[in-house]
Amino acid sequence: MARVRRRSGILCGIIQRVRVYIFLGMLFVLLLAETILVQNSYNVAYKRALANAEQSHLVIAENLASTLERYAVDVRATFDFVMANEALSFTPGSMDALLDSYHFRMLSVFNFEQSSVDILYSREFDAPPQEIVASLREIAVRDSSNFSGVQQSPFGPVIYIARVSVSGALLVGAIDTGFVISQQSEIAFGERGHAMIVDSKGRVLAHPKQDWVETSKDVTGLEVVQRMTSGQTGAMQFYAPPLKADVIAGFTFVPSTGWGAMVPQPVSELEEAAKMEANELLEKLLLLLLFAALVSWLLSGLIARPIQSISKAVTKVRSGDLAARVPEFKCLTPKELVNLRFVFNGLLDNWSDNRVLLESSLEAAKEANRRKSQSISVLSHEMRTPLNGVIGAVDLLERTELTDLQKKYLGYVSTSSNTLLKHVNDVLKVSKLDSSKVILEKELVNLRDLMSDIVQENSAQIEQSGGQITLTFAPNTPINVETDRRLLKTIVANLVGNAVKFAAGEKISISVEQVSIGTLEFTIKDSGPGIQSSDFESVFEPFTVLDASYGRHSEGTGLGLSIVATSVEALDGQIELHSEFGNGCEFRVQIPVDLPDSCNEVTTRDSLEAPSLRNDPELIKNKERKKVLVVDDNKINRLLLTDMLQGLGHSVSEAEDGSIALEAAMDERFDLILMDISMPYIDGTEVSRRLRESDGPNRRTKIIAQTAHASPKDQEKIFSSGMQGVLTKPISIEALRSTLATLAEKEKFFTFDNEAYRSVFETEKLKGLVRANGVGPTDLVLDELLDEATSIILRLKSCDASHFREKALKTRVHNAAGASAFLGAKALHRSFRKIEDSLKRGKLSSSSDLLDTAERSLVETRYVASNLMSQLRQA
Repeated sequence: MARVRRRSGILCGIIQRVRVYIFLGMLFVLLLAETILVQNSYNVAYKRALANAEQSHLVIAENLASTLERYAVDVRATFDFVMANEALSFTPGSMDALLDSYHFRMLSVFNFEQSSVDILYSREFDAPPQEIVASLREIAVRDSSNFSGVQQSPFGPVIYIARVSVSGALLVGAIDTGFVISQQSEIAFGERGHAMIVDSKGRVLAHPKQDWVETSKDVTGLEVVQRMTSGQTGAMQFYAPPLKADVIAGFTFVPSTGWGAMVPQPVSELEEAAKMEANELLEKLLLLLLFAALVSWLLSGLIARPIQSISKAVTKVRSGDLAARVPEFKCLTPKELVNLRFVFNGLLDNWSDNRVLLESSLEAAKEANRRKSQSISVLSHEMRTPLNGVIGAVDLLERTELTDLQKKYLGYVSTSSNTLLKHVNDVLKVSKLDSSKVILEKELVNLRDLMSDIVQENSAQIEQSGGQITLTFAPNTPINVETDRRLLKTIVANLVGNAVKFAAGEKISISVEQVSIGTLEFTIKDSGPGIQSSDFESVFEPFTVLDASYGRHSEGTGLGLSIVATSVEALDGQIELHSEFGNGCEFRVQIPVDLPDSCNEVTTRDSLEAPSLRNDPELIKNKERKKVLVVDDNKINRLLLTDMLQGLGHSVSEAEDGSIALEAAMDERFDLILMDISMPYIDGTEVSRRLRESDGPNRRTKIIAQTAHASPKDQEKIFSSGMQGVLTKPISIEALRSTLATLAEKEKFFTFDNEAYRSVFETEKLKGLVRANGVGPTDLVLDELLDEATSIILRLKSCDASHFREKALKTRVHNAAGASAFLGAKALHRSFRKIEDSLKRGKLSSSSDLLDTAERSLVETRYVASNLMSQLRQA
């Protein structure tokens, strides 16, 4: 009932989601259309505002230029009138009103022949200096009065007007820019729209920025000013420095003076105006959108509500309410859904009539199946009692004096009885596996003994048929594992027995291999008749016999592979069948197992026994004898490593746990410590950490971990405890020899203060830190750097590339690079700088060569630092 309700809830949820999807789909279409309309409206409004601004600003500029032109004409006429005859004297004050109205500040006559200056009129203004007079002589002519550019004076910016009189004297007038500024200040629009007036040389006459006016700022660098002073008229967009914004401006020039008049306005104001117009449209469209959303929700309900009604009816029927029907729909429901209601209710009418009969038939079938299983179980138990009696009697009878014929017949009875007993046991086993959940009983299993027993049990039968059976272990396959012995033996024994039965007289091979840490693969292969691909799935079903004819070549209940499949599933394993009809079968079973550290003996392919390595002349190649401490709580492992090391010519001491290892390492110095990780009481990492923190003789001794736990997380813990390397179990003689050779090569390569040494470390920098802070604090900081560098490299090599963007990880890399430079670790500093750069550019991967290089640099740095600090401590 609960399952029916859950399914109904799921269906109703799906229908509701469909309605929501329809609604959201329509809403999305409307939003998309609205977005396009609003954007288009903005673009149109902006273009229109831009065009209007170009036209209006040009008109304003032209009007301003016309005003300035009239003013210039009037100023010239007044100047010509007053200065018509420089010798004509006029009463002081008679012309003041006229001259003030045109902003004259001074009138003067320069007679160069007499070297005299006559000031005819002055309003708090002095005669211009000689350099200005010289420049005015260059622009002055006899026929007309000409304007100069804006000039600075002690009284502010002025414009001079000059001409040459009939007598050759220079007539000069000074005019302030008050009128020009007043005309510019009257033009303002928008928030920052204004006018700017420049003279013929591109210097500011009038502008809202007062400092530009007071200093007559040179703005000839602006293209628009260049156009104005060259006599052009038009409109353009450009960047305006005083506004720090892009502007649109209309510009023109004053013909009689060469001045320029420009009317700029920030483009952003036009954009804002366009946005306001677009927002008004958006408000209207939002109202339409809300209305459309309401309509779409109502329309989607016309589809969703009828489907929900059908779903509810289905739920009621499945929960046992056979009278449930789909009610009539409301008006406006689509015709197709109305027809679906009639069809569905009709099906329910027909189905409910047969429901009672179906239920009674199903219950009868279940009861029959229960009785069949019970009967088979009871019958099997009942059969085992007399069979045990028969087998016991046959065993006793075999011990009496019998004739050869009697022995022959008794052998037939014994074989038939044991075969029948096997079939009975198979039936009971299947019944047990099906009746309840299998409870695993894990124990320590010796694979060599288990597989040998299975081979031995089947060897007699295979030899009688003229066949051959072989067993091989792949290299580095663990011998001792923890698993359910009973289920594992059931799996292998049934597969081997199946091969013996169907491949009589043929070759049968059994192989065991560790495909990954903690996963074993058992392969049973025969050269028998094989299985057709169409039968692959059915062979694992109970009571399946592919050849059920009277003339079949093999006998059996068809339960063997069913038991295998069930047992593999109970062990959380996998089974694969590979076969080609007529060319044999191959079964591959992968089973996860536990690998106890205390029992990690491994095999080689050709021999299950490890050869003695003592005094092997082929292995004694290292002439330098090392003192090695082997730490392992497993006696077999210690003996094996001792044999290997002594075979390589080294002196070996043993420690069976962490406490003994600490005691031995505090009393005697060793050249190398091989440290087991998983040990009782004190594990290997804790032993290493205590040695590094102590002042004992092995504080700087090389420690190599030997463990079956070699994941990046385990290695990070190992290296952070102060170890320099990892030997992964099972340890081969080649791996051990390679590790010792690497250490020896480094000792030979890194001699004190040679070139290779200095390529890894700046020795003087480290010596300076020791002199300043002491050996202990410097050593502690160095250890922290090396541990952090190890952690970072392992993190980068193990994590997903998406984590490379994490700020915390980048910060750790940056800090490690800085600390390496501070301590003088040159090689490590170079590696971390390159890693940091790759992280910034997003080009680092977990398999990058940079990480491999950094790892090598770390190993070299750790080794060199160890030697250097030891020498500095002794100095």
